[in-house]
Amino acid sequence: MDHRSLKFLTFNVRSLVDRSRQIELKNTLLHNNIDIAFIQECHLRSNMRVKISGYTFVYDNSPTGVAIFIKDSIQFKRVSVPATGINTTLIEISSNNSTKKYLLGSVYIPCSYPVQRLDLDLNTLLQLSSNFDGFIFGWDLNSKRPTWGDSYENSNGRVLRSWLSDNSMDVIRICDTSPSYPSGTSYLDHFLLSNHLINSRNPNYTISTKPTFSDHFPIKLDLKLDHLNTDLTPPQFFISYKNTNWHNFRQDIDLISRQIMPSINRNLTNDEIDTTLNGFKSHFSNIHEIHSEKFKIEDRSLPYSDKIKKILQIKHQWQRNLKKIFHRSGNRTSREYSILSNQIQLLKIIIKELVKIETAQIFNDRLQKIK
Repeated sequence: MDHRSLKFLTFNVRSLVDRSRQIELKNTLLHNNIDIAFIQECHLRSNMRVKISGYTFVYDNSPTGVAIFIKDSIQFKRVSVPATGINTTLIEISSNNSTKKYLLGSVYIPCSYPVQRLDLDLNTLLQLSSNFDGFIFGWDLNSKRPTWGDSYENSNGRVLRSWLSDNSMDVIRICDTSPSYPSGTSYLDHFLLSNHLINSRNPNYTISTKPTFSDHFPIKLDLKLDHLNTDLTPPQFFISYKNTNWHNFRQDIDLISRQIMPSINRNLTNDEIDTTLNGFKSHFSNIHEIHSEKFKIEDRSLPYSDKIKKILQIKHQWQRNLKKIFHRSGNRTSREYSILSNQIQLLKIIIKELVKIETAQIFNDRLQKIK
């Protein structure tokens, strides 16, 4: 890659047949200084090409049509698409020193995609990505899940929930807090990335929703890549002390303390202090592992209660009403818009607190079952 940071866009344009829509897309790319754009549902004939100055157009020639626009200044290679029913366009780009290669893809999953095949095709793409040092995909998943903000879960959403859970160490999903499909207040458009491209300790990305000429909003991802030589994000665990014998734990600590403490009664050098502290830290870590149980969190998705689901439905209805107010008035400064907007923000706070309470209760129940 030629930059320490890149600006990505994923956008279901619905059609690029009309010249006017091509001009609108050009304005979107240039106005937001997009480096690489993942475009879905172009619906172009196989011999049609879209020309935007400063960008190379990569197209899959399918009836639905998925494409990638990449700046001319960024070198890339076309990657052969594996045999799946998912509409996909893939390219490869390299890091500054050409030692790392990344897979980029524009992907579209139809609404009526066979459930049995979806999981298989997702695994095929993930297997292909294992040949690279990381991947970044822009998707229209046509998938709905309450935990993403949707009011219900569809078949695509159920498959993706399970798939993302099974591959949580490898894949992370990024989406904005606003619906990407406003007509149905649904979150259909997402970025899927290699987990290690995201720095969880010091967030290295921003996500934002941009104005649209389609019935989907374009989603912009600003991603900084200068942390990639740091450690990968560690797995998540929770620790149980249910079967810990605290008397034995204390005895082991006392024994180790006597063994590693200097026996000579004198002032210690800095090196001796460091050696003692490092030794105590190492031994304490070993004792901690002996007297506790560590459990990997395999499924990080937690079920919502009926109460939270009902509140989410209310929030979605209010968001639809807010959009109607905006379309009717044409601005966001009216008293009616401000009042409802504030109510939605308060409802989000309530939902967040309820989720915290329920999550704590779920983990408490899980710990009680551990023997």
